Amino acid sequence: MGKKIRILLFFLATLAVSASLVTYFLTKSPDRNYCKLAQKELEIVLEEIESVRGLSPQTSVEIEVVTRSWIEKNWALPFANSQREEIFYEETIYKALFLLPQNANLTQIKIDQFKATMAAAVGDKIFITREFFDPYDEVKALEILSHETTHIIQRHHFSIPERATHDGRQARSALIEGDALITAENFILYHFGIKLQDSSNISYSPIEEIWLFPYKYGKSFVKNLLEVGGWEKVNFALENPPNTTEQILHPEKYFTCEGFVVPSAPSLEEGGWKRVKSDRLGEHVILTVLSTSLPENEAGEAAEGWNGDNLTLYIKDDGFLLEWIILWDTKLDALQFEEAFLKVLEKRGERITPELWRCNDRYVFLYVKEERAAVLISNDFEAINNSLVFIRTGS
Repeated sequence: MGKKIRILLFFLATLAVSASLVTYFLTKSPDRNYCKLAQKELEIVLEEIESVRGLSPQTSVEIEVVTRSWIEKNWALPFANSQREEIFYEETIYKALFLLPQNANLTQIKIDQFKATMAAAVGDKIFITREFFDPYDEVKALEILSHETTHIIQRHHFSIPERATHDGRQARSALIEGDALITAENFILYHFGIKLQDSSNISYSPIEEIWLFPYKYGKSFVKNLLEVGGWEKVNFALENPPNTTEQILHPEKYFTCEGFVVPSAPSLEEGGWKRVKSDRLGEHVILTVLSTSLPENEAGEAAEGWNGDNLTLYIKDDGFLLEWIILWDTKLDALQFEEAFLKVLEKRGERITPELWRCNDRYVFLYVKEERAAVLISNDFEAINNSLVFIRTGS
């Protein structure tokens, strides 16, 4: 090998090592200017946020800079390991309802979701992710920090009741995130005199639609609260949060305190089936299921008459049996749902009997009577067949 070639190779190797070191220090070791600038921006938020929201944190607030790998090690993996069984049940339900592809790994999706965190308020500390948070983009940085500071304010000033079901938790989260989104938007308008662009009309995959519900619909819900009674109405709602996603989608139903009915669901535990999960999914999940095959406006109209539901998951060996009882305001609402769900099944599989469909590796049974709809989904044909008498009689 010639001397010139050896010198060139040495130069290239040195350049590669230098580039790697630069990348390492940029992504793994936040420089002092980065931290100082982020801290300065937080101080601006803490100084001005009361002028925007009417409230401020009651204790000091700190910033901690972390990386995606730190989030994976300290948040994502511990969560995935502690919730392994629950994630499996959730994955089974989402796949059965056409919300998740059959080859998807929900555990990995949740880990990746954690690693996509830009910032998070935990206790009185705001964690910012080095790879995503750019303090040199002052508008975006102040938007993020005012959003997270609002979450700290919420915890300091309000005792927001917890919710026990998916539907209830989504409604609660929509109020919380809607407050933070509007406060951040107003903060940018107050500080810079500019209005942020609305990104709520972006389309997402079905599973993303479920997860992003609080952000997509929370802002419009809180805007309705502000129009009715200003921040006092928002503060009242934080102490008395909505119970259902129906109330988020239709704010007038929150104002009139429209509730729901808890359906009676027959037990299907005979034959060795074990009940492992029971939940209320709510209007938004129904809308999202229908939207997998229908235009969103058509799906929304079919889901709008929701009056309560209960989903129960049974497991036996490698089999699953899902029982979903949905109540509707009127018979017409129930028939409208039936028509829409049949369109979904027509696009997903083949009809075996008037009420039974085969969709890839699962069977789907749909039965509608009066204001009640019953959906059975299983990868075990006998499980469906043995459950029909209980579903038809409702006992």
